[in-house]
Amino acid sequence: MRFSLVIATMAILTVVIGVWAFEVLPSYFYQTLVLVTIGTVGIYFYLVEVKKERPGYFTQLYILTLFVKILAYGAYVLIVVWDDPKGADMNALFFMIVYFFFTAAEVYFLYKKVTH
Repeated sequence: MRFSLVIATMAILTVVIGVWAFEVLPSYFYQTLVLVTIGTVGIYFYLVEVKKERPGYFTQLYILTLFVKILAYGAYVLIVVWDDPKGADMNALFFMIVYFFFTAAEVYFLYKKVTH
């Protein structure tokens, strides 16, 4: 429950800060935010279930989800850059910032789940 609240708060703050910080939002601002939010939440809850039902597979599946996430997000960024070459730098920068913070939250909460 706390994870969901933190992620929802982060998403809302991202919109508020984004509207305030950018003169013009990156063209894929909302799409990127939704993708990273849903991806983070989906992977987190999947891994929490894996930890409960098959704890021996947690580490392998965590590493696999990281690999799949990098491939999927890499493909997404390539599509964004291809679709909007003029806005590529802002879209890529925004993606990296959002990815970093959401992944940091995911790792923090997964670490707490695994160690307690």
